[in-house]
Amino acid sequence: MKKIVWAVMAIIFVISFIFLGLKDQGEKDLSVKRDDSMIFPSILEGNELYVEAEVITEELNGNYVFDEIDRAFTLTMDGQNFFFIEGVPVVERDGQYEPIQQSDFLVKGKKVYLSAVWLHRFFPTLVWVEKGKVKIANEAKVEQNTQPVQAQIKNEQEIIEQLQVLSSPLKGVKPDLYPSHVPGAKRSYRGGFHEGLDWYSYSTGAVINEQTPVYAMGEGKVVRVDHGYNGYESVQEREQDLQVCQLLGKTPLYILDKLRGRQVWIQYENGVQARFAHLSNIASELEVGSKVDQNTRIGFVGNSGTSGEVNKDGTEMHLHVDLLVKGRLFWEGFTKEEVTNIIQAVF
Repeated sequence: MKKIVWAVMAIIFVISFIFLGLKDQGEKDLSVKRDDSMIFPSILEGNELYVEAEVITEELNGNYVFDEIDRAFTLTMDGQNFFFIEGVPVVERDGQYEPIQQSDFLVKGKKVYLSAVWLHRFFPTLVWVEKGKVKIANEAKVEQNTQPVQAQIKNEQEIIEQLQVLSSPLKGVKPDLYPSHVPGAKRSYRGGFHEGLDWYSYSTGAVINEQTPVYAMGEGKVVRVDHGYNGYESVQEREQDLQVCQLLGKTPLYILDKLRGRQVWIQYENGVQARFAHLSNIASELEVGSKVDQNTRIGFVGNSGTSGEVNKDGTEMHLHVDLLVKGRLFWEGFTKEEVTNIIQAVF
C-alpha cells in the first residue's frame, strides 16, 4: 500500500515539475518576444505620440491608401481592413463601425499618421508604448488580406430581410418618396447624390419640427454621438465647401460629413448601420457605447449642417438617415424602382 502511495506522489511531483517548467518557459518566451522589439520613429503632436502610416505598414507588411480629395484613409494590417475619414470619430473595421477618438487619425500635408494609443488598442502584440517610446515587435510581419469586406446583397428580398429589423425613426411616419429625396437622387449644388432617406413635413404629411423626437429604430450600439457639435460658423464658410464640391464634381467625404450636421451613428446587431443627420439636439444620456432599441429616443429633428442653420431662418427642418450594410449604402447596385420597392417593404 505504501509503495502505491509513494508511486502516486512521485507521479504528481514529476507532472508538477514538467508543468512549472513549461509555464516558466512560456513566460520566458513571452518576455523574449516583448524584449525582442525596436523603438519606432514617432512624432509628438498635442501630447499624443503618432506613427507615420506608410512607415509602420511597410514594417508590418501592411498596405495603406490615402485619398487626398476625400481625406479618407484605407489601412490593411494584421489581416484586418480599416477605413478612416478625417474628422470622423468612427472607423470602419471589416465592415463594422467602431468608435475612435478624432485624434487617432492625423493628416499633415500629404502624410498620414496614426496615434500610438490607437495602434496599441487594435494591435496590442505588435505595437506598444514604453517609457515614452513607441515600440514594435521585431519580425512581426504577417500575411495580409487586402480585400475589403463588403455586403454581398444579391436581390431586393435579401436587403429587405436585412432592414426589416428596423422601425421608422419617427413614430408612425413613413419616409417620403419624392423623386429628389429617394436615395441616389442627384445633388447638383454639391456635385453629388442623396445618400439616405428623408422625413419632411410637406412630403410626409406629419408635423415635423425641433420638438419631433427621433428614435433608434432597432437593437444596436451607439458608435457616434455629436454632443460637442460645432457647425458652420457662417454662410460664407459653408459656401466655400460647396464651391470645392462644384470644382471637383463630387462631394469629398470629409465635407459630406460636415454637411450632415449634428449626428448619431448606430451599429445594429445584424450588420446594418444608420447615420442620423441634421439633428437639433441629442438626448443628454446618450453616449458612445449606449445600448439602444426601437424605443430609445436619441434626439430631435433639426436642420444642422443645412443652409437653414447658417441662415438662421428655420428652413430645411427634416430628418435624414443613411442606412448601410457592412459599410455599403443599402441601395447601391439597385435601380430607382427597386430602391423604392425596398423602402416601401421595410417601412
